[in-house]
Amino acid sequence: MFLYEHNAKGILKKMGITVPKGDVAASPQEAGEIARRLGGEAVVKVQVAVGGRGKGGGVQFVRTPEEAEQITTHLMGRSFRGKPVRTVLVEERVEITKEFYAGLIDNRNTGGPVAIISSKGGMEVEELARRYPESIVRYPFSLIDGISMFKIRQISRRAGIESTDLSGFAQSLSTLWDTYRHYDAKMVEINPLVLTNGGKLVALDAKMVVDDDAMFRHRHLNTDAEQSALNERERFAKERGYGYVEFNFQGEIACAATGAGLAMTSMDLINDIAPQALAFFLDVGGRFVGSTGDVLELADMFPNLKAILVNRYGGFGRGEIIAESIVKGLLEIRPKVPVMVHLSGSGEKGAIEYFRTWEPKIREAGVVFEWTSQTVTGKESENATKGGIDIIETPVRKVMEWAGYEFKRNPPEWFPQRTDWEGKTRHLIKEALSKRPEEEYRKLAEVE
Repeated sequence: MFLYEHNAKGILKKMGITVPKGDVAASPQEAGEIARRLGGEAVVKVQVAVGGRGKGGGVQFVRTPEEAEQITTHLMGRSFRGKPVRTVLVEERVEITKEFYAGLIDNRNTGGPVAIISSKGGMEVEELARRYPESIVRYPFSLIDGISMFKIRQISRRAGIESTDLSGFAQSLSTLWDTYRHYDAKMVEINPLVLTNGGKLVALDAKMVVDDDAMFRHRHLNTDAEQSALNERERFAKERGYGYVEFNFQGEIACAATGAGLAMTSMDLINDIAPQALAFFLDVGGRFVGSTGDVLELADMFPNLKAILVNRYGGFGRGEIIAESIVKGLLEIRPKVPVMVHLSGSGEKGAIEYFRTWEPKIREAGVVFEWTSQTVTGKESENATKGGIDIIETPVRKVMEWAGYEFKRNPPEWFPQRTDWEGKTRHLIKEALSKRPEEEYRKLAEVE
């Protein structure tokens, strides 16, 4: 759960970190009244669950209550980076002497948190790393043992925190660790943590993500604000229980897949060539056997979509049942863009027969649909594409062609090219397939 800035600051304030005076406004009139209480000059910030608000015009400085009302009128009722703006945070302006960065984030590589600190703040941490790499220190530590004040001071010195600021900064990071642990956070960040003219350390901006699996311990945080922060696509997926990631509302390719590994491989192949092409990913694994209609309905919400990839593996959900869901979804929704389906695994024979039987009906409905599986030879029908060794690359190649891109493998520089590998692999697979007792595998050997 990604908390709004004002929610994150409320937690930090409760834990003992100073935050600017201010309040949340749900109307221009409320914004003007808050600015009046603050003396007229204030900062108006959109409250949306995304970053980059400063660069995108979501943070505005005002000099009068009337100006606060005008700015709020302009900001509210619109979307910011695809998120609806329903509230703004109106805060006092703070005179800044220095800016720092302090954050804690989950680290999958170490299986624990990593502290990230910098003597410079006010910009995204990626930008900090690019412009001032010497100012950033990352320190992984144990979730059980925590991080001592001695170690905090040590890494703070390495990051360039001056001795006059060391005590206050170290105490703020220690409190941040307590917050991270108490609220089961996946990430908590203060950027910038500023030193004011009066010598106080103030959290000028804050981000916080609480682990969804721990929300039963923090039900007071799960308010209507979370639901109101979702756009219509996110709300659609959340109401149905899907894992959903939106990449680019203007994207051209949708990807629905069973599980993360199959999805990540498919999306990596697309991203290597066209980083902005992916519109969204929807996880349709596990219990989501009859999910194809939802996939197609969600895809219809994207204005520039040109192709849909459905990449599924029959495990607990048998292939013929998944195939029935796919055909039903295609005939009911009748997507306006072509759909490429890969379906292998348990029930694969039944799925192949089902697709072959229903293809005429799908064509009559005006739907462009192609399909492949591990054992499809490409001779089953005009819409069947050969399976085999290219079982992931083949459907990706097809959707990229539909979207207007030329597909080519783009391996990283550190991975040495071995052009002989593919020929050797194909030869070994063909040889192995030809010796299998099953007729479908021997047929596949003839076209591999």
